[in-house]
Amino acid sequence: KAKLAGAGVRHFFTVCSLCSKSIRGPRFRCVHCEAFDCCVDCEAQLGERHAPDHVFEIMLKASDPINEDLPVGTKVEIFGLEGTASALNGAVAKVLCYMPEMKSYDLDLPFGGGHPVVPAENLQPADVATGAEAQDVLE
Repeated sequence: KAKLAGAGVRHFFTVCSLCSKSIRGPRFRCVHCEAFDCCVDCEAQLGERHAPDHVFEIMLKASDPINEDLPVGTKVEIFGLEGTASALNGAVAKVLCYMPEMKSYDLDLPFGGGHPVVPAENLQPADVATGAEAQDVLE
C-alpha cells in the first residue's frame, strides 16, 4: 500500500542512507536518528543495516516540495492523482500559469493533450534528480 500511495513523489533534498541515491517514492525516516533516511528499494534491508529497535516514519509526501509558483514554461511531472485523473500520472507537461487562489496550475500537455488544471501538490519539476538541480529550479 505504501509503495502505491507514495509512488512518484521525489524527496529532492534527501538521499537514501543505504544506497546514496535520491529518494523517489515513499521515504522511511528514522525518528531516532538525526539524519537517517531510506528509500523503498532498500527498506527490506533496514532490519540488518540499522538499529532494530528504531522506529521509522513513512513519508508519502515530500517535506520540502517544489511546486508553488513555478515559472511559466517549467516542465513538470504529474503524480498522485486518483480516479479517472490517474491516467495523467507520470505525464510531463509545461506550466502555462499558476493560480494561487486555487493552489493549482494550468498545464500544457504535449501532442495536443489539452490543458488540465492540476493541484500544485500533484506536481513536481521534471528532469530534476538531485538537490542541486532542485535548488536551481527555486532560484
